Amino acid sequence: MPRTNIENPIDKFIYALIDLLIPYLIKLKVHPNIVTLTGFIPIYFIYTNILAKRKLIVYILVAINYFLDCLDGELARKSGKTSKLGGMLDSFHDLISFYSILHLVFGYYAIPILIIFTYTVLKVFDMDPVEHTAKKNTKIFNFAHDNLNLFYLISIEIIFRYINR
Repeated sequence: MPRTNIENPIDKFIYALIDLLIPYLIKLKVHPNIVTLTGFIPIYFIYTNILAKRKLIVYILVAINYFLDCLDGELARKSGKTSKLGGMLDSFHDLISFYSILHLVFGYYAIPILIIFTYTVLKVFDMDPVEHTAKKNTKIFNFAHDNLNLFYLISIEIIFRYINR
């Protein structure tokens, strides 16, 4: 999904870095799908470091994961390499990110929770999962999408508190 009105300071900082980095990535002919696939690496380490209770490392990895998630879409749009495969990989990356967090709290019950959540989001927003665009309730969707990193960080903090109780 293209950028909307970015209001939170984290996204402003990340997109400022992305704007500096993209011309070099285009010059080096880096394909956006490679960036998306690279984004799967931090997910594993986020999961294992949460279990090891290494909070600082987790937050650094989350920042890297979120940066790569933002970078792939911007790179695809600016280099003219948007594709259905890239959209599906990005959606799959987002689902895996959230599933790994849900799994820590709910175990294997996270699978039906994620399926129900995904189905609900697709229906409420009449969303195209490949294009990351909503046809209904667009203001709510844009707010949630633009602040997704904050929701993700809050979820991780809740998990740390859950594990340490």
